[in-house]
Amino acid sequence: MRASCPQTGIEKASIIYKAPVEGRITRLMGLFEDWESIEKIGYIRSSRDYFVYCALEHDAVYCHFGQATMYVDALLNSDRVDNISAAVAGIDHPAYDVFRRTTDRRAPHNVVASGKDILKNVELFGYSLEYHDTFQPKFTFLSSHDADIYKNMPDVNIIYPGGQASDGANGYSRIQAYFQYDGEKYYRYQYGGPHIDEVTGNQLTCDNVILQYCYGEVRDENDYLAFGCHGDNGLPVQVFTQGKVINGTWSRYSDNDPAVYLDEAGNPIKLTPGKIWICIIWADYAEDVELVK
Repeated sequence: MRASCPQTGIEKASIIYKAPVEGRITRLMGLFEDWESIEKIGYIRSSRDYFVYCALEHDAVYCHFGQATMYVDALLNSDRVDNISAAVAGIDHPAYDVFRRTTDRRAPHNVVASGKDILKNVELFGYSLEYHDTFQPKFTFLSSHDADIYKNMPDVNIIYPGGQASDGANGYSRIQAYFQYDGEKYYRYQYGGPHIDEVTGNQLTCDNVILQYCYGEVRDENDYLAFGCHGDNGLPVQVFTQGKVINGTWSRYSDNDPAVYLDEAGNPIKLTPGKIWICIIWADYAEDVELVK
């Protein structure tokens, strides 16, 4: 929602996941590679289990402030997750000195952390900063030998994950989210203007956009949602890189395995080296997606 924008430090994220939540808006999760030196990351909100499963694809330390306790506390408290959480209900082993509230915004949109404080608690909890033994990188990247392999794929210059209407229930529509390709990068927009980083003032850009279509359902009367993050059911994926779209399918076999993206010929889809946005698309609202050449 608008009150949480702009975020701070988000420009440093290498990968950003975006997914619908209750209220039919979206939340994002950034994955940071060189995070230890970041002075301020925010604004940090509560966890949903499907974001945790996405973090597990990358063997990441997972940081959050609160959670939908009835649906995610068992996972967060398990030894499957290197979890950094505030001292909130449902957390067995909180990190007491990571998160702080700023004074220039109202709660709950004002929680920040620093890489330095996160690192202290990673060491306190004994979490490894090395990948686990069976770790597999999620992405395959283009090299100089195959730079033109997608030249005959369809052109797409604007990507509307929730369509252009502002009253849809798909999560993206109400924040008016879209990406526009300028010949080099995909520029991110929301709420009728550029999506910027509070620290730098720069508009967020990326080199690849992925629409990953997932089974979704409403869990309860509070509109808490669930999304299928695993399976070999051939659900669609659309990968946008260098102004092209590659259609394919995705599969994922376990918590510690990443989702695999294959093109229509069964080959791994290759990305442009650089930043990546992954938008979880509720399959029931697939027809809302709009692509503009």
